[in-house]
Amino acid sequence: MSRVLIISYYFPPAGGPGVQRVLGFVRHLPAFGWEPVVLTVEGGTFFNRDEEALSSVPASVPVYRTKTLEPFALYNRLRGRAADEALPVGHVGQGTWGLGGRLARFVRANVFIPDARVGWLPFAVRAAKRIIREREIDVILTSSPPQTVHLIGLRVARTTGLPWVADFRDPWTRIYYNAELPRTGAARRMDYRLEQRCVRGATRLVVINEMVRDSLGPRAANATILSNGFEGDDFLGEVPPVRDRFMLAYVGNLIQMQDTATFFRVLGELARENPEFGDALSLVFVGNVHQGTREELKRNGLIERTTFAGFRPHREAIRLLRTATVPFFIGLGDLVSAKIFEYLATGRPLLALAPVGGEVDRLLHEVGLPGVVAHADKEGIRQRLECLFAAWKAGVLPARPPMSGVEHLTRAAQAKAMAKVLGEAHTTSVV
Repeated sequence: MSRVLIISYYFPPAGGPGVQRVLGFVRHLPAFGWEPVVLTVEGGTFFNRDEEALSSVPASVPVYRTKTLEPFALYNRLRGRAADEALPVGHVGQGTWGLGGRLARFVRANVFIPDARVGWLPFAVRAAKRIIREREIDVILTSSPPQTVHLIGLRVARTTGLPWVADFRDPWTRIYYNAELPRTGAARRMDYRLEQRCVRGATRLVVINEMVRDSLGPRAANATILSNGFEGDDFLGEVPPVRDRFMLAYVGNLIQMQDTATFFRVLGELARENPEFGDALSLVFVGNVHQGTREELKRNGLIERTTFAGFRPHREAIRLLRTATVPFFIGLGDLVSAKIFEYLATGRPLLALAPVGGEVDRLLHEVGLPGVVAHADKEGIRQRLECLFAAWKAGVLPARPPMSGVEHLTRAAQAKAMAKVLGEAHTTSVV
């Protein structure tokens, strides 16, 4: 069996959707001829932790954890926060900032390039070279974010001569939060050079969708598109949905940049205009919710109908999603969040807010579901909610068996496709 060294910053006990893709590769690659060996960080700065996820890592998989040097203690002191306070996922641009906070943002944007995990690089490179010797590794696989992992992969591949597959879950220089950072032209140019150096240096490129591929420039034109997915075991067996409430559930982090204003305004209006709708309505948020979103809910009279469950272990979050009357998805622009695949796997009717004709819309149509509604389409949102509520009252919601129609999006199917890419990279290196 061939061996692949998987280098990923986010790995259990880190929590959140970004962990699940790599964990899926680790669990399923052996079935397709690849033995995974993992290199990750020890004591990393994770916004969410999921200790239960450690039990999902097969005992047979070697996991190496290395030290890192990260700036977050200093960063938090400059912001006037506790040194060990976790930072929002991917977002250092929100909030009210004093002089120290503005200085912290400037340092983060212009010194820590490509990202604030760059202090892991020397530790990871040294460990990776040792693991490669000891474990007789055949291929290196890095999965971002953070983008630092690709710099690690590039350096290790060049010094060892091994083939390297770079997997991009998000854009690099065109990631959405870079627009909020006070970056100088020099910092932007340096980041772009690093991005393109990795795009050119990888033996194979893998991206989650066309948008990410296109964000990497013309040199990524031949990248393999391998979407996110869901773990099939999470959706085995029936989980009866809530019957006595019209429960709308959102699973995932909800940040300030997500456009929720029209949706919450329509919900508030419906609850006031239709007492039956208002009495039955229940909103559940599983994940971290930005304060601005909480204020929107309060302004629209929805806060008393809302439960903020906070971050939950992955298995518990999935169970809550599966019990919802209607899971609702709020896209960040046209980004295809990893969570959308778990929404699809529930079999529940789905209300998705995203650009019409965009990637999320195409995904829903491909699996035979109604398309998205635009974030600002007040009438479209109202009509969809009224139809779903009427169907719920009549007991005829268009639910499907779990995983029906989306079997091709399981993590096992992902791993099979990744095994093919790894094999091609390996073959390229020995020809």
